[in-house]
Amino acid sequence: AMAATTDKPDAADSHVDVSLMKLPNVHAVDKEVPTGEEGETEIYSHRAKLYRMHEGEWKERCTGNLRLLKDNTTGRVRMVMREGGMESLLRANHLVPPDAKLEFPV
Repeated sequence: AMAATTDKPDAADSHVDVSLMKLPNVHAVDKEVPTGEEGETEIYSHRAKLYRMHEGEWKERCTGNLRLLKDNTTGRVRMVMREGGMESLLRANHLVPPDAKLEFPV
């Protein structure tokens, strides 16, 4: 135990190697994290609630931004909904059929 009035170890701590108690020198580096949405253009976004059917009842799954993303190469559109402050948790990811008629509110 350390003495209350001094920073020096008492005799009971004399066997402790304090060099092992130092924290390593670590530098954090910012890194781009792929979202899986590279190469896509957002064509629609709206705050929404997502529900699921469970045992014959609709249960709320999450609240977040429902977005339609269009692939810049193929032109395919998918509906994506993420949850969380940084929208990191993917809750919905569905391909929109090519014959679906997309109408956006004005």
